[in-house]
Amino acid sequence: ILKGAYLAENVYENFACRPMGDLDILVRNEDREKSYKILLSMGYDKVPESKQDKMMHHSFSSQLMGQNIFIEIHHRLVKEVFQANFDIGEIWGSDHMPIEYQIIYLSWHMIHHGVTRLIWICDLAELIKNNNKKDVNLDIVCNKSVNFNVQKQVMLSQYLTSILIYPSFSNNGDSKIRYPLNRIYEILFQKIQKKVLNQDDEKELRHLLGISLMKVKDFKTYIPQYIRYRLS
Repeated sequence: ILKGAYLAENVYENFACRPMGDLDILVRNEDREKSYKILLSMGYDKVPESKQDKMMHHSFSSQLMGQNIFIEIHHRLVKEVFQANFDIGEIWGSDHMPIEYQIIYLSWHMIHHGVTRLIWICDLAELIKNNNKKDVNLDIVCNKSVNFNVQKQVMLSQYLTSILIYPSFSNNGDSKIRYPLNRIYEILFQKIQKKVLNQDDEKELRHLLGISLMKVKDFKTYIPQYIRYRLS
């Protein structure tokens, strides 16, 4: 179970504190068709999606008590074009991701979508507080974020969480995570919020933020992939 559905029931003190628009479920790639058949047999209808969306998930909908219920069946966490190397083979064996993996994925998701919702920062703060921080190994978070090529996204999201909601998040002298670019991140975040308030194009904002956090070698690889992605 991914994102809001997991967080509402397992992290927030009251599940009503975590609104969500759909239910996200990650399945093994080889179980995709089986999961689709199960939902169809339960009365869900397949939702038409773009070719780009189908690269990562398929959506289904049904009605319950007059409300539309949406379920997204994910077979991957990110699209290849975004250069993040998540190893989802590590997470199977439980009904949810390990805490360190949750932090990394939620951080990437928040930055990828332009930090346009405060609830995403609240998610990280509640996740850490719910696990009493001592149960979270930030060194594992740091090392895995490097391996997954999302270190900058994790650093930025943790910094924003620490200055806006949960100051003790970053106060760990033993952690390898450091914040040498705090002022730059703060200026960047302020510019993002200004764009949001001015109702600038959210998609353009997300792309600019994502590109600004890339390593040079990944940026060179990303551009031709991104062009092909937009033209497909």
